[in-house]
Parts: sequence; structure tokens; C-alpha cells
Amino acid sequence: MITSTKDRKIIRLVRRTVLETVREVLSDPDEGLELSEETNKILKKYSDGKRRRFVSLKEMRKKLTH
Repeated sequence: MITSTKDRKIIRLVRRTVLETVREVLSDPDEGLELSEETNKILKKYSDGKRRRFVSLKEMRKKLTH
């Protein structure tokens, strides 16, 4: 397929725009930031090493209604 210079410019522009959009969507806005002491304490409190399992909605209702 033969493409004109104008077509190639449009293709490059679209590719660049798609790449920039994908990078923006997948980027982490908090990258490089550190957690506060308070947040660290909370995380440590809830990560006591015990394996936790997920509780189904049905089980949770049963626990809360009895």
C-alpha cells in the first residue's frame, strides 16, 4: 500500500496519541511518594502475618444477624 506523506503524518500522530494515552492510563500517580507514619502503623496492624480468608456475603450476613 502506498501512503502519502500526509497519511504517514496522521498515522504517526495517532500512534503517538495512543501511546501517550496508554501511558497516562497505566501510570501510577503516587509513584515515588512515601507512606505516612500513620499509614504505616495501620498497615502493620492489619498485616500481622495471619492468613486471612475472604468471607462471602452470605457468611457475613449470618454473622451480623445472629
